Amino acid sequence: MRVDTATRQARPGHDAHGFLRHLFEMALAMMAGMMVSAAIFLSAVGMTAAEAMREHAVLFVVLQAFGMTVAMVTWMRHRRHTWRSSSEMAAAMVIPAVPLICLRLLDVISGPICGVYCFTTIVAMVVVMLYRRADYGVAASASRPSRLVGRAEELASFAHSERTTARSVTKRQSPRAAPAIRGTPRPQARKSAAAVAGLRRGANDRGRRQ
Repeated sequence: MRVDTATRQARPGHDAHGFLRHLFEMALAMMAGMMVSAAIFLSAVGMTAAEAMREHAVLFVVLQAFGMTVAMVTWMRHRRHTWRSSSEMAAAMVIPAVPLICLRLLDVISGPICGVYCFTTIVAMVVVMLYRRADYGVAASASRPSRLVGRAEELASFAHSERTTARSVTKRQSPRAAPAIRGTPRPQARKSAAAVAGLRRGANDRGRRQ
């Protein structure tokens, strides 16, 4: 109970710290996925980044979305988030690309769309995190300490159950076991008492006969 109370008292500060930490980690994961996918694509087409974004705007955004989604989901699973949270964050990376790609294919807009896409994914990520802020607080930033707290609670519960078991065993002990505990078995005590009584009766009989 003390562990639970301490956790509840420290939760607001830890929630804010965990939220900001997760936001920073997700931004780094997005950048890493974007850079890796861009490097692979630019090496394949033999173009600069500006040329690729202009000549292959749709394909470039598709690859960017794929790279950022893989990097983000991988990091979230490493941080022990659920598949639901990982899927929601993956959707935040993919959904913003759909209308941009459709507008670009229909020639409604022209030129590179990667910049707009990257900005909208950051906004979508923050919106998802705010909507699921309970999942991105202490659980996101302190998964290992939370496991230690859980382990401490398990040990405390085990110690409490051991004390309860010891008390119940002590209460269930029969008073008949007391002579055996003191080192004098009850059957031997009965035999000794019977022998003494027999000797007394024999002495009384001899006294009467005399």
